[in-house]
Parts: sequence; structure tokens; C-alpha cells
Amino acid sequence: MKIINANDGTENVKESNPAQKMLHNIRKNIILANVSDATGCGHIRCILPFMYMNSVFGKDMSIAPCVTPAFIKQPDILARTRSMMFQRFMSPEHVKQVAIYKELQKQFKFKMVYDFDDLLWGKNEFQGGDKFHGIPSYNFASDRVSDEMKQSALEAMKLCDVVTTSTMYLKDYVTPLTNGVPVEFVQNTVPIYLWGRRERVMEPEDIKKPRVVFNESPTHYSNVKKMRGDLDNAWSEWIIKAVKNDEIELYILGGIPYFFEEIRSKVKIYDWLSALQYPYVMKMISPHFVISPLVPNEFNSSKSDIKKIEAEACGAIPIGTVFKNRPSPYDDNFVKAPEDIDVAGIDEIIKKYCERDLFNATVQKGYRDLDINHRWTESQGFVNKMASIF
Repeated sequence: MKIINANDGTENVKESNPAQKMLHNIRKNIILANVSDATGCGHIRCILPFMYMNSVFGKDMSIAPCVTPAFIKQPDILARTRSMMFQRFMSPEHVKQVAIYKELQKQFKFKMVYDFDDLLWGKNEFQGGDKFHGIPSYNFASDRVSDEMKQSALEAMKLCDVVTTSTMYLKDYVTPLTNGVPVEFVQNTVPIYLWGRRERVMEPEDIKKPRVVFNESPTHYSNVKKMRGDLDNAWSEWIIKAVKNDEIELYILGGIPYFFEEIRSKVKIYDWLSALQYPYVMKMISPHFVISPLVPNEFNSSKSDIKKIEAEACGAIPIGTVFKNRPSPYDDNFVKAPEDIDVAGIDEIIKKYCERDLFNATVQKGYRDLDINHRWTESQGFVNKMASIF
């Protein structure tokens, strides 16, 4: 059975048997999104965007995304497939499957897209490198992502037609490694259909005791290795001080770091939340501030500003660390904390933005940021970008 790519977007098939007749003039509208990660990045990069695209294009079926953990190879489906995504494929078995699709591509003429959102390569201080390179030693992934997995990711990329990344830093980093496969930056977004469009009621007076969310996952520190990681700075000291002195109402999402055990009884802790639960809890808390401490290293420079736009979506002010000599995910934040900030400096920021008018104005700027810069999944600019790639 030979399928010939037609200029009008359909597929013409030699009708030598009944099975081929069924494939005559098929409309190529399916996107097969092969998701590898079932937690955060799998939803942000794949599941949530394609769920929305189904609702956009589902009425006329011009595009029909199908998110799947299975490898679909039925000829009648592949004949209708316009493109497929391989989200964070990084194992020898993954490479084997991508290679099979590469062979099938010759017949079925679909586009192959590889997507990833983490810097995997390099070596940290315990792997023969230094603390500025590789996956940080405080991140449990540093012990789990093997050299074989890193190589598999590169091999899968090279088999595809385009690579998409979540940041410009990742794009610039991986471009020399793809053997000429083009790399596109596709920014992360947050969906209105989960976060809602209802804006918070503006504060009627200065905030006396702000609600503060610390929502960094256990990849930002290590309870096993007893490493403070991204809180190996003034932020851990400030949090303990502010909670003990009853200056803030603290919410910890994703589990409690070992160095906050002394304040456990005075904070509200939410263990790991799914991508669907998380927006509900954040909206329920309605925080005034969301803090995102980081230490300077290559891995953190490669990360996206997802915490920033999530905070803006729930009407909070995101405060993120910026670095002296390297890019930070939070370089575009309205409120920034230098990497060497001290406890007094953090107090100053919080006090300043607890003033009613400045707080309300900054929250409004956050809402406008989501609109103007196409950071909603439903934004026309984001939908157009996805449609152009897939």
C-alpha cells in the first residue's frame, strides 16, 4: 500500500484492494501526542494545551489532537496523522519507537516533533564537574538521569523534524547538539479553563499579615541528602523568622523541607498535588505572594517562568530570584529578589508591596501580562504557534 502526500492536505491511495479504498482522500488532521511524563511537565507541555486545542478545532475537525501513552501504528490512523509529538523521550526503548516512526514517516508523511523542558546534560560537583553545571546534586533527578538517558534524548531529537523547548536558554543550549534539526521556543502557558478568569477582589487597605505560598517541589532541595538547595540563602532564614514572629501566613505546597520542621505546626502543608488539583488549591488559598527562591546554576537558568504566570493567574505577586551573571527564569518579574539578598532585604520587599495601592496595581499588571504576552493557553498567539508547529 503506497500513500502519496497530496498538495491539498488529503492522501490519495491506489485502490488495489478494499482496505486501500477506505483510505482514499483522507484528511490529515490527527496530532498524536505521545506523553512520557504524567506529572507536571507532561501536563504543561502536552496534555493541557492539546485538550484545549481539541475544543478549538473539534467543531470542524481541522485538527484532532490525541494524547496517548501508547504507540499507535495502525495504518488507518497514521494515514490521517499530520504530526506527532514525543514529549521528553529519554530511554533506549523510546529511541527504538521514534526510529520505527521515522521509517513509517516515509510512507505516511507526518511531521515528527520532540519536546523537552529540562537541561539534562553536564556534570555536577559529585559527577566530576561543578555545582554550576548538570542537574543540581540537591535535585533527586541527578541520581536517576543516567548518561544512557541523556544520550537517548539526543538520539531521539536527531530523528525528528523539529525540537521544541520551554525556554530560549534551552533552545540556545541544544541547537548545536541536534545535527541541524531546527529548534523552536514554545513558551509555557496556563489554561483559563483550569485557573479561571475571575480576578481577585482588590485589597481595601494595607495588608497586615500576607498569605505567602512556597510551592517549590522536592527537586529544589533534598531531605535525603540534607541539602538546602535553592533555599541555601537568606530565604530559609527569613521564612522561619517570619513564621515564628507571626508576620506571615505560610502555605507550603509539595511537601515540607527538612529545615522547616521547626515551624511545621505553624504552617499549612499540602503534599504533592496533581496538575488538575493544583490550580484549585492555589485559588482557594488566594495568596498575596508566591516566592520562588533559586541559587545560580545552569539548570535554573534553563527553567521557565511557570511559577510566575501561575501566581499571576491567581492574583498573587510572584517574587523570584534573579542572578548577577546568568539568566534567571524571573528576569521579567515585576518583583525581583537578587541572589544575594539578605533577610532585611526580603522584609523590605514584603513591606513595600503590602501597601494597598502598590499591591493592587502590581496584581493588575500581572493579569495584563498574561493577556498581552499570550501566556494563557487560550491566547490566540499561543494557539497559532502550536498550529504552525503541529
